[in-house]
This record gives sequence, C-alpha cells and structure tokens, in this order.
Amino acid sequence: MQVHGFFHESDIIQMCDKLPIAADATIPHLDCTIQFHEGDTPISPTDVPGKQVNMMLVANQVVRSSFIPSLLTKNGPYAEPSTELLALLNYDFRISPSLLHAVAKLYTGAIIIDKEMVFAITVEAYCRGKATDIHGETNFKTLPSPSTCVYGSLSIGVFEESDGKAMKKKLKIDSKHMNVLVTLSCRLQSDSSSAVDIGPTSSCSVHSIDPSSARILFRQSRTEEFSAIMKHEPMSYSPAPSITSMRQLISGFNHPSTFAMTRASHEEFDSDLLMPCSIFTVCDLPHNQGYGSAANSVGKVSSRFLQVLGLSFIKGTPASFESAIESFLAFSKTKGSDMTASQSLSTLKKFIEELNHILKDSQALSPVIIATKVNFSTIAIEASTAVSLANQKIKKDVLQRLQTLYNNR
Repeated sequence: MQVHGFFHESDIIQMCDKLPIAADATIPHLDCTIQFHEGDTPISPTDVPGKQVNMMLVANQVVRSSFIPSLLTKNGPYAEPSTELLALLNYDFRISPSLLHAVAKLYTGAIIIDKEMVFAITVEAYCRGKATDIHGETNFKTLPSPSTCVYGSLSIGVFEESDGKAMKKKLKIDSKHMNVLVTLSCRLQSDSSSAVDIGPTSSCSVHSIDPSSARILFRQSRTEEFSAIMKHEPMSYSPAPSITSMRQLISGFNHPSTFAMTRASHEEFDSDLLMPCSIFTVCDLPHNQGYGSAANSVGKVSSRFLQVLGLSFIKGTPASFESAIESFLAFSKTKGSDMTASQSLSTLKKFIEELNHILKDSQALSPVIIATKVNFSTIAIEASTAVSLANQKIKKDVLQRLQTLYNNR
C-alpha cells in the first residue's frame, strides 16, 4: 500500500533529528502510528510555479550529516527565490553596471541543491553585454530557458568551457543580462578532504548540477539587502572601492570593465587571506609561508604593476609605477647576470622596458592609454602562476575556517 500525507514542517525537522538514519537509502525498522482525519484542507502553492518540494528539509538533512553541520543555523534563515527576486535578477545591468556588485553579494552564502549540494563563498558577477563588460559571458548554453530551467528565468549549472586553454568545468548562475561565476565554494559532504573548490574550476560534474533540476537557497538577509538596493538606489548604488573586489582576469587591461568591482565574498571569508587570490592581490600576501612565492619572485613583482594600474582606474588618476619599478630594479640587482636565464624574467624585463619607453615623455598618462600601448597581459600570465600557488594555501585555510565556524552540532 502506498500512502501520501502532509505534515507540519517543524514536526518533520524534529522527526528527522530523531530518526536512526544509517544511510541515504535505508533506515532500521521504525514503529509508528498513522492517524487519519476526515475533511479537506486547502494547500497553498508556492509563489514560483513548479516548486513542490520544501528544499529546506532537503538542505537540513544533508547539512546535518556533513562535516559542517551548523552551517544553516549560523547563516539562515534561507529561502528559494521568489517571483519578485527572479524579476530583479533579470534587470538589464547595462543600465547600471555597478549593481553587479550587489548581485555578487546576494549570492555569497547561497546554497545550490541538486545531486550535490554546494555552499557558495566567493563569486564574480559579469554583464552579458560586451560593450559594458569586455569579459561578458559568451557561452550560449548558460542562457536560462523557461522550458528547461527550474526557475525559468534563472539557470544554475556546471558548464564545460574553454578559456583559451584546456576545458574547465565552471559552476555558474545565469540570467538574461548577467552571470555569476562561483570561484570559492564548499561541497556539503561528510568528507572534508576534497570539499573546497578554489578558482574558476568546479569539481562537480555537469550531471550533478544541471539547470533542469538545480535549485538555490538564498540567505534572507542578503535577499532583503539586494531587494532594497534594486528598489531604492538602482541608479546611485556604488560599491566601496577595493582592489579585493576586482575579478581574477588576465586580459582586456585597456577596458575599464576589467577593473570593475563585481566580486564579493561571504563576510566570514572577506579577506585576501581567505578568498581566491587574484593578479591584483597576490603581491600583498605573505612572502613564502606556504603561499609559494618569495617577495622578489616574478609573479609578485608583476602583480605590483597590475595593482598600480588597477588603483589608477579606481581613483581616476594617472598611474604611478615608480615604486613598482624600484622593486624590480632591486630584484634585478639580486639576480645579476641570471636575469636572462629565465623566460619569466625576460618577459618581465621586456614589459618594463616598454613601459619606461611610454612613460619617458609623460608621467601623467591615463591608465587606458598606458594599457593600450603596453601589453599587461604578458605579466598577468606571470602573476597568475603565483596566484595558483597561493590558492593552495588559501584553500587549506578556508577549510580550517569552515570547520572552526560550523563544525559544532
């Protein structure tokens, strides 16, 4: 006999806490009494068509058995996106691109639910319009489809993409005019050793998080903050200036959007030491100490030039590279005749020669003109090597931080 019933949510949560669950598929024999009532009780549908399962029950069960069981308690309350929120996320961000930072903040602390469950910690937001964001999304598969996506106008999934090199799996949330790339996340599972993903690549498969079945839970506090911004200050919103809020990119340095502050992190991880490193921030990390680069490494010296360029865009002032050039000259003296022994050193030296040639006639050039005349991508690639090394240390520290914050039941 097959029986269907309805329960109060609080009763279900209390019951799940007491059930002797040994595995996902089976539990020991449980004696119970079923009491039937006469009469009809109307069931009100949720405000998003197609939602029938209470995802909080699903999330509670998975999180309680994970290595960070108090995650929901300390970050909630959570809820799926309402019709109103979905409409706000489909705003045309070409009108006010600075709102993409508010979008990024909304997704920090969100939980993605499908065959795997993922806690989003740091994300980067992009506008789809290339004139607005030179790094805008080009993957047609990420466009939301009303006929195939759970929320219709919002797509959540892992997509295989090539960024000019090998294929990568990327976890993205997309609407019509923007997309969000998750760059630091934690899979909610019992084994902590492989739980944290850092950088643009996700360890989830394209089948485990698919737009046709994936759902998302937002923190209520973040939803309320985002809704208020979209309603009351859509044209005036401006994020606090911060190098940390710049995305990890290696091209397009002559376009202002490369320096857009549209990256955000969960407040417990909002530090250069606990979020994905970038070409703009790797120079500020501790030297060595597990981060993989010495103070005078090519990657860190390259990052200093990129940070100067970024600060120039933020402040709207001519770029001043004197300090970065001095660090390179000091670096050169320590290397002596070995300066030409490394391809990386040769790349950095050639870049600085080109930069000095441009600056010799005028030190007051705008960052756009400088980045148009000098190829900053060459040193961005060198800085990215240091980024990858540093991220391995940061990944370990993020895992430790997660366990410290959420490992008590």
